[in-house]
Amino acid sequence: MKKLLLFCAIFFSQLLSFSQSERLLDFSIESVDGDKRALIRWPMAAGSTYLDLVLERSSDNILYQVVCIYPGVCGSKDSAQSYSWIDSDPISLTTSFYRLKIR
Repeated sequence: MKKLLLFCAIFFSQLLSFSQSERLLDFSIESVDGDKRALIRWPMAAGSTYLDLVLERSSDNILYQVVCIYPGVCGSKDSAQSYSWIDSDPISLTTSFYRLKIR
């Protein structure tokens, strides 16, 4: 059984103001299915709207590849909106690094 190592990082586009970056409530990763997959979750505060949310993955925390895009995020004005993505093929035998870009 392979051991899945996970690390998360959160990056915000230079176009965001500080108040917009506070709308990300959490960013978490957990291994699922006996470390065969990774579940990435991130809730956004009520009233959050963005051009898109871009999830990226890396094996070295330097070179990242886009693995998921949520275009045109327009959340509820009254309640937080949760987003998630399952990485069904995480990088094996090394740490997988994930980051979220909010544009």
